[in-house]
Amino acid sequence: CIELDWWRVRKFLFSAYKSGFDEIEVNFKDPKVLEAINREAEMLLGFEIITQRKDYCLLKNVASPLKESFPDLVNKTFLFTISFLDDVIVAFDTKNLKSLADLELRERTQNKLVQAVLRLLLEYRYTLVQIPEFTYFIISELEAIGDDLKYVCRYYKDKDISISKNV
Repeated sequence: CIELDWWRVRKFLFSAYKSGFDEIEVNFKDPKVLEAINREAEMLLGFEIITQRKDYCLLKNVASPLKESFPDLVNKTFLFTISFLDDVIVAFDTKNLKSLADLELRERTQNKLVQAVLRLLLEYRYTLVQIPEFTYFIISELEAIGDDLKYVCRYYKDKDISISKNV
């Protein structure tokens, strides 16, 4: 059990989740931490906040993804990232940049998929794939692509521009 500032919550929760912890206890003084925990807990597939007080929170694994779901989760993560990219391209092609605001929210779903895949990968390593480090790298790169797409959406959603077809 450690005490966190609100800006470290995401990294701590994601690290504990990916490392395979089934219970995460957080003590805090800043009420912003609880807001951050509530927001970021949505990203942890199978985890729920079980106990919540003004200075303490307990998250537990209530329905973790199963080892057998690993191939499907990997596939879904790839397909979701491709779909995200396709929809961003369509928004630019159709000059419908306002739709980028909605697309930006997809990155959270993609993060949720990535975190679940990485949790299973770290938990079962060589029983899932022959070279888990390579798979970890590839999945992490998909997450980075999602982050980049989010930043593109965030930057261009309020702009009045047209993009050349050559881009």
